[in-house]
Amino acid sequence: MLYPDVPTASIQQFNGAVTRLDPYQIQPSDGFLSLNCDYTRGEVSKRFGHSTTYTQGAGHAGASLSLDNWTFSINGTQVSALVYYVSSIGLILLNQIGPAFLTLIPTTGASGVSCTFDGERLYAAFYDSTGKIGTTGGNVYGWNIGGDPLFASPITNSPSMTNTVAAGTVTAGVHNFAYLITTRNGFTTMLCPSAGGIYGSASGFTPVAFTATGGHRIQMQITISPLPSYLQGGTIQAVMTTVANPNQYFAVPGATTIAFSGVNQIIFSIDDATLAATSTDVTNQLSLLTSGSGTPPFLPSCVFTYSGRMAYVTIDGSGFPVTYFSEPNDYQHITADQHGIYLEGRAQAIVGFSLRGVAYLCTQYSVYSIEDNGGVPVSWTPAQKVDGSIGVSAPNCVTVNPASGYAWVASERGLYLFQGGVFPPLPISYYRGNTDWASINWNAPTAVKVLDDQSNKRVMVIAPLNGSSVPNFILTWDYTEGSSSDAVKYSLNSFTNYAIGSFSNILNTTTQLREVWYAPGASGNFIRQNDGTEANPFRDVSTAGAPASYNWSYQTSLIPGAQDQASTIHGYHGMHLRATGNAALGIQVKSLDNTVSLTPAASPIQIAGAAGKLYLVQWYTFCEQVSLLLTNNVLDQSVTISEILAYYVNQEGMR
Repeated sequence: MLYPDVPTASIQQFNGAVTRLDPYQIQPSDGFLSLNCDYTRGEVSKRFGHSTTYTQGAGHAGASLSLDNWTFSINGTQVSALVYYVSSIGLILLNQIGPAFLTLIPTTGASGVSCTFDGERLYAAFYDSTGKIGTTGGNVYGWNIGGDPLFASPITNSPSMTNTVAAGTVTAGVHNFAYLITTRNGFTTMLCPSAGGIYGSASGFTPVAFTATGGHRIQMQITISPLPSYLQGGTIQAVMTTVANPNQYFAVPGATTIAFSGVNQIIFSIDDATLAATSTDVTNQLSLLTSGSGTPPFLPSCVFTYSGRMAYVTIDGSGFPVTYFSEPNDYQHITADQHGIYLEGRAQAIVGFSLRGVAYLCTQYSVYSIEDNGGVPVSWTPAQKVDGSIGVSAPNCVTVNPASGYAWVASERGLYLFQGGVFPPLPISYYRGNTDWASINWNAPTAVKVLDDQSNKRVMVIAPLNGSSVPNFILTWDYTEGSSSDAVKYSLNSFTNYAIGSFSNILNTTTQLREVWYAPGASGNFIRQNDGTEANPFRDVSTAGAPASYNWSYQTSLIPGAQDQASTIHGYHGMHLRATGNAALGIQVKSLDNTVSLTPAASPIQIAGAAGKLYLVQWYTFCEQVSLLLTNNVLDQSVTISEILAYYVNQEGMR
């Protein structure tokens, strides 16, 4: 039945909680609470649940502090692997084809890992609990090749030189001879043989002076036993100087061999004029930052690609914060004096990203931009400050969508949509989600991670709230109808029995769709966000994989709110509720200050049916203003609310 003779307050749009404004200023379309909600066509509904995808394998289980998706095509086969980090084990790969678990890099003790991918190669930097300091020298892993340390050490094995009997064209006189090694993962080190223990300096190089008799070939023999793992499948190339200039080194064309354990032999013949005219000058290899006796030149905390270069956020050998940008398409070719970018005031970058041809470096309190001019990085225009009040706390506080030209930046001030140039005046969390954002424990910065679920037009942040040191909530903004602070819709999402470790966009090889997957915060299961095609789409799973219910709540704004200020007291008769689904819907009538609660006799009402149906819920109470709290926490039940029509009468004004 309807109540045609009494005032009504209608709510036909649901946008989620707004907690920044005075309750009387909150519009009917907004609310006070939105927990585990989805929004479609103005309606509010219980979000989809999650399903188990894989269980962590024996020897590869534990709290997953990072999760990434490594995708590429090899021999016509699509590879989509999960790469996750367990501090007590290392960086682990789960190949969906199989599936198979593999420890890629056995680096332990870090608080997270920054990964970037280049086809069949993965680059990784490990950071500490502050998110600012690298814990190791970093690694590169090649698919079906293996993992190596970044900036691998040149070797100390001295070559043995002889003039062969066979005729050749090598110019008579004293030449300096050396060789270059290229690792199985593509890094060409500093000139060898190395004196050992010194990196990034020509003083660590010990060439061999040898007299060529002229008219003959040269034989170079290098005995290497045992062969370093990073050189297995790598190459060795002969290097020599001309007689006229013993300080300029050239790579001898074609004088290469596949490295193996034992005697490596290279025979070559070239005269000085041809060498100088046609060969590659590799003298600058003497300045490369390389490891020395296994000690890395620096400890990167973050890696990212920009303009065909690899960037490493780190601290230099003198203790100053720096970001090194490699040579184009030569990701480990870095020199200390030519490839480092330093920020003003010795500001320490925490993360960097590439957007619309510009590299952005984020410190804890500022963001800087810098652009590649084609030359070495020290020739670039100095980094310019984009903003001096917005920054980040850890490497995973930024996610980039390069195809659409934007990045999401999670700052202590809020969550910003950055499209290059300048930041918007307000974060999208300014009105919706601001109270939850304020409760993030920024003393655990590496637990904050951002993800752009572009398929569903949502941006999500897992974070430790209310003093937690591990992520325990997912702050979710729906930007289907706009990405400004007053257009997004908000929900605070959580799991009942699933410990969150990390999350990522994962290409599901079964469906070929990109989905939001979670890695567990304890030994257990990887789970994916349901899309409605599942047999039981409205259930979660526990860390151990058992079915789990979850709490859904939506609390409206004040009724009648600013719509009726004719009196201070209203008499409420009930409401009509338009809803679909299959759920026992709990209803509570909350007073203005949320301290008094009335439960209608009909609560919970049983919602049933796919078509929108009007349900009458009656109660009677006197109050200045009320809001309605709708709840459901039953396994496999769902509900969608599209309209609330509340009935009230005005009481006499109070004097």
